[in-house]
Amino acid sequence: MSALADVFLSLMFTSFGCINYVRLRRQFLSVAGMFMRIFNLICMMLLLGHWNGCLQFLVPMLQDFPPDTWVAINNLQVSSTTHFIQFSTILNY
Repeated sequence: MSALADVFLSLMFTSFGCINYVRLRRQFLSVAGMFMRIFNLICMMLLLGHWNGCLQFLVPMLQDFPPDTWVAINNLQVSSTTHFIQFSTILNY
């Protein structure tokens, strides 16, 4: 009878261990899901900010860069490949 009680106790503790594992796994997935939602929100905000900047550059470009726009004031209307090459090499280091 003692061996039967030992088997019963080991099965009981094993099942409680599985229940605890499932509970911990659910908590982890809940935290991971919350992190992913925050990460997606930040990425969406960056994407919308980028699109906003592109549109604000597009409007003066369609008007041939009038002298009173922020693009002409900061002398950004001249596009050259040297700026792109310099920027891309900075990103590599």
